[in-house]
Amino acid sequence: MKTLFAFLLIILFHSTNIFAQKGIREFRITLPDKKVKNSLYNKIDFIDSRADTSNLGVLFTSGYNIKNLVIASPPFNDQLSSVVKTLIDESAGNGQLLFQMRKFYFFEGAGSATNKSFCVIRAQLYSKSGTAYRKLGLIDTTVSTTAAILKKSSKAITSLIETNITNTPSDTAIYTFEDILNIDEVEKARIPVYNVQHYIDGLYQTKEEFFNQKPGKQATVEMKEQTISSVKIANDNGELKEVKPKDVYAIVYKNEPYIATDFGFFPLTRSGKDFYFTLKIKTTDSRYAAFGYMYGLVGALVVAGMPQVEQNIDMKLDHVNGGFIRIAKK
Repeated sequence: MKTLFAFLLIILFHSTNIFAQKGIREFRITLPDKKVKNSLYNKIDFIDSRADTSNLGVLFTSGYNIKNLVIASPPFNDQLSSVVKTLIDESAGNGQLLFQMRKFYFFEGAGSATNKSFCVIRAQLYSKSGTAYRKLGLIDTTVSTTAAILKKSSKAITSLIETNITNTPSDTAIYTFEDILNIDEVEKARIPVYNVQHYIDGLYQTKEEFFNQKPGKQATVEMKEQTISSVKIANDNGELKEVKPKDVYAIVYKNEPYIATDFGFFPLTRSGKDFYFTLKIKTTDSRYAAFGYMYGLVGALVVAGMPQVEQNIDMKLDHVNGGFIRIAKK
């Protein structure tokens, strides 16, 4: 399952020591080219819940020598309203949508590993009824392409609205506007592992098992110098077989949780409502590791002919998709 996070990626993003900001790239949602009959909604509100609302990341031009700040122009709320107005016709109902942007930023792959552009998107669509909101749709993805990243990411947003504009919510949970403003904390309050004091020993093959504290298997753990050196489970013949960290999500041993990564098992600590760990790796350049893991992308960072250096990277778990988020150094 770790292939979800495995990218051979070198990222030079927010690297003000290397590149000077030179220009602006405008992000504009491509309007749909068809109408949708019997829409239940005819208007949409917008809330921007991103940590940094000043821009949408950076993209490079001229052989990656010029860094361009990406901004939404016109503003997101106006663009989303235009999408809805373009989609609906006279058969549309009077319902109201709320679009919550939780993550949306561009960055560029550079170097020998990749020349792709990326856009990380996490957005939620709600149906509003009076003062109550119910989840209608979600997009949580990383768009990647070697060309036209602005257009491709635009289609992901349009698709979220288009595929849900005739739907009623299937989610029975009801949210207030205050809940939506604090959606991370509200969601964590509903995930068992974020609200228990004792963790259940066992091997967790998926993030769902770990989040729900329902281990799929029991395992034999060997420790060396206070770190996990091996994890084994019994096969159908009762023989112990070693488990590769990249094939599972987590393990709890003697009430201590460990996250599984491509680089081994690392102890998790909880502070407040978040889980943290320090990823210890060897990579070709500490700068590249720092940028790469900022986006929760797990994998080997390789550049032919470059010496490897040790790198410790502080991470926390993403409670939505189970991925890893790099903690920026202050």
